[in-house]
Amino acid sequence: MKASSPRWTVIAPGAVFGAAMVGLTIYRILRASGDDPMKALVFFGGLIVALCVVAAIVVLTYRAASTSTQSVLTVLEEKHQGQAFAILKTEGLQADVATLAPALRGAPWSKRTVYAVVMIDADSITFWDGPVKAPFVTARLARSEVTSVEVSRGLTRFFTVRAYEVALLHAGTMLRVTFAPVVVGGLIARPIDDDAFMALRSLLTDTSDASLGPA
Repeated sequence: MKASSPRWTVIAPGAVFGAAMVGLTIYRILRASGDDPMKALVFFGGLIVALCVVAAIVVLTYRAASTSTQSVLTVLEEKHQGQAFAILKTEGLQADVATLAPALRGAPWSKRTVYAVVMIDADSITFWDGPVKAPFVTARLARSEVTSVEVSRGLTRFFTVRAYEVALLHAGTMLRVTFAPVVVGGLIARPIDDDAFMALRSLLTDTSDASLGPA
């Protein structure tokens, strides 16, 4: 499975719609300016400035959310070396956690972050979120209840990313949580490479219940 792939069925309609809106805006600007090139130039300049302001706000907001996750990851890595990993907060992950039994759930997901952190040890798989000054647990899965770890996929708004699906049997009910590990720190997060992905699989299977079998 590829580390990531575009969701063209989502991207293509969005791109067409965006192009149509830009074209319509330009057409209206030209109509409003009539034969006055200076007025058209002013309109275009205002449009470009507005788009730049919006883009800057989006980038700064994203950067702040990414930095927060990176800080939480750094703190957890210092205390638990080789056991903490950044993951995407996909809609699927949040939906999976929402279906867990109350005993497995923690605090609600933060609305100010776009990534989270999963920490894996011999006893549990713990999902962390929030700011570095006050990180909190959103879910904790007991390793003794894990029955399988499979390669799956996670869906973001525009991309499909490689993920792990953890199945566990809790109080007689089969539950599943899918999460996609990523590398954060740059402007845009990217999936971890093949070697890191397989190393994480080994960690998941090696520290889980013996019923999982070999990696």
